[in-house]
Amino acid sequence: MQLSLLRSTLLAVGFYVVAGGKLFLHSKSDDCGKGFDSLNEGSQKYFDTLKVLWSHPSHLEQFGVFEAELKCWYSFLLTTKCGGMPSAADSRKKELTATCADPAAGWMPIWKSFSQAEVDWFKRTYPNDAEDSFATADYREAANTALQLNKKEMLCMTLFVIDDNCVDSMYIRTNP
Repeated sequence: MQLSLLRSTLLAVGFYVVAGGKLFLHSKSDDCGKGFDSLNEGSQKYFDTLKVLWSHPSHLEQFGVFEAELKCWYSFLLTTKCGGMPSAADSRKKELTATCADPAAGWMPIWKSFSQAEVDWFKRTYPNDAEDSFATADYREAANTALQLNKKEMLCMTLFVIDDNCVDSMYIRTNP
């Protein structure tokens, strides 16, 4: 009898912890914007064309591996209208396209292409703020991992979306 009661109690506690955890996860603010499935068809097609930014031989498959996180960040960018960042395509698109397509180039030249306002906005909004340095940025381990393993590509993706007027066509514009 006591063993049965103990099992029932443990089962109930386990259910409560699991259910509570799921409720907590769903009740947290969503840093994926309105979600990829809520984007219009043209914006969804644009996302598919971003795969060209994953040009490094060791990163080719990571677009698919991290697709959920990439869609989340992309949806956030579009939902927030890229934080109001203006396109700088006229001044940086040619060099950005060349650097993003060059498998030998690292992420730092891309980071240096960000304006100060873009740097500040990215730091405040990309969900990899484990130290809680920015009150507005959340932390998701998958988002942090996607950024750490694909930093150049993620930064390229962010700038291309901003420079394409926060996506006003169905295809990434790689020609300046």
